[in-house]
Amino acid sequence: MAAKAEGTGCFIFLAIIIGIVFWQFSLAIVFVGAIVFVFGTFQSQVYSDQAKNWGDMHALSPCIYGGKYGLIQNLSVEGYKVTISIQPIRALLPGSSEVSDTFTVKIIDGSLQSSIRQLFRLNSIQILQGVSVELSAIQSALKCQEQFHWCVESMASLVNMSDQINYALSVAAGNPLLEPSIPLMETAKSRITDESISITKAKEFSLKTLNDLIDYLSIPEEFRQPSTISELDTLITVRQNDLRSSFDQLIEFNNEYVKLIR
Repeated sequence: MAAKAEGTGCFIFLAIIIGIVFWQFSLAIVFVGAIVFVFGTFQSQVYSDQAKNWGDMHALSPCIYGGKYGLIQNLSVEGYKVTISIQPIRALLPGSSEVSDTFTVKIIDGSLQSSIRQLFRLNSIQILQGVSVELSAIQSALKCQEQFHWCVESMASLVNMSDQINYALSVAAGNPLLEPSIPLMETAKSRITDESISITKAKEFSLKTLNDLIDYLSIPEEFRQPSTISELDTLITVRQNDLRSSFDQLIEFNNEYVKLIR
């Protein structure tokens, strides 16, 4: 009995020793795991911040990738992977169903910059810089898109102004308080009509030119005529400036007209 009790006591003592050892080992594992988790979270946040800064700096930068042209949208980091999104140039067309192209690579050497270079190299991505026909064509396309949206918004304003003039004319006839203002109303209506025609033509021009530029960028480089792009860019800028100046003058005239009839 004494021998049996002694054996049981040794077993219990050994179990206690093993438990203490494994408890310390488990605690060490938990501690190391916590450190790794905190460091990983911190590093992931650093990568995310760096990616956001890079994305903000290069947003809408014209680029070429895999033989196609587009615009940098953003750069993001998820886990230990970095992803770039590029908007195809054809997506600039109104109502386009083109979706962004995305490319992903694992973060290498603990460096986001090295990973971006790897991402660009593997997917043949290059940001267009300096002076080039392709860069000028994309910049012209962006101007056309901007002008198209401006025309749409301006036409909505003209419709509202025209509705106001038409209503004023409808109640002015036979009203001695408003009849003296009819000539001014007719002038305002005529100017709105002329401006509407000009903006409609500009909208059609910007949309057609945007299509032409996208098609221009879709053909092999050896078939492109560089001189036409520089001339086109100048034409777009001049037309845009003239159109906006004319519209601003109309808005100013309309504001003065509203003051007079009040």
